[in-house]
Amino acid sequence: MTVVSTNLVPSLAVDVLESLPIGIWVADVNGIITWANQALGTQIGVPRDALVGRSCEDLPANKVLTLYPVAEVYHVPGAALDTDRWLECIAGNVAMTVGRAARVGCLWDVTHYERARTRRGLVLGVQDPAKIDAASGLLTQQAVLAALVAEVSRSRRYDNPLAILVIRVWPTGEGQAGHSDDRVNSAVVRIAAFLKGRLRWVDITGCWNRHNILAVLPETGLESAQGFMHKLRDEMYRHGLIDAAIEINLGVTAWRKGDDAMSLVDRVAKHMAVNTDPGTYCAAV
Repeated sequence: MTVVSTNLVPSLAVDVLESLPIGIWVADVNGIITWANQALGTQIGVPRDALVGRSCEDLPANKVLTLYPVAEVYHVPGAALDTDRWLECIAGNVAMTVGRAARVGCLWDVTHYERARTRRGLVLGVQDPAKIDAASGLLTQQAVLAALVAEVSRSRRYDNPLAILVIRVWPTGEGQAGHSDDRVNSAVVRIAAFLKGRLRWVDITGCWNRHNILAVLPETGLESAQGFMHKLRDEMYRHGLIDAAIEINLGVTAWRKGDDAMSLVDRVAKHMAVNTDPGTYCAAV
């Protein structure tokens, strides 16, 4: 009879971690990286020895806001567009020995998903330029509504979770109409570019009208959409996208039985209509 052992000698454990095609770091209780495999250095684009001694929260890559509640996404810029890398990271605490804990992170390459998302947008624009709003680069209202109708149909058939996010952009104070229009248009363009870089490749974003951006979030429940909305607003402030000249309101809702595409949009619109303070969170349940 063959006896199966669940124990790994340290040398074999290190060999296993080194051979995995994903990046791995191990940090101490203070979050300082004490070990990293070669794959992580290759992914990030720096020698792995340069990662040891750094905080695991301070990897030399750009952290990207995403909808995923348990994973972080990093963007590693390359010398050219096709050399950019997108890495997804899941980390957790583990007990190494009795009384000694550590944090382990695993990163894998999701660049192909990001490229698929980009290609989808490019192909859509080439196939039917009329579906793309020329100013913002987002889908037009008609195109994003068609996408929302299709996702609602999937939710009705398979009971898949679905949420939408609305970003309302409005000029503050008084002033000439032309100046207000310019402020809104400029803000919508900036926010559109910012948002596109922070959504998953399956998400769909469009200009609902000159004041509102609508994002369709398939496979997303209300709780995840709310968390993303809060983090998104904080990131927008941090990157200077919200200033004294512009008011930003955000609203989310999730599909429920009986909803059609317009009832989702109307529900968010009604909540946002009665919550007009700048930066208000409008979560429709």
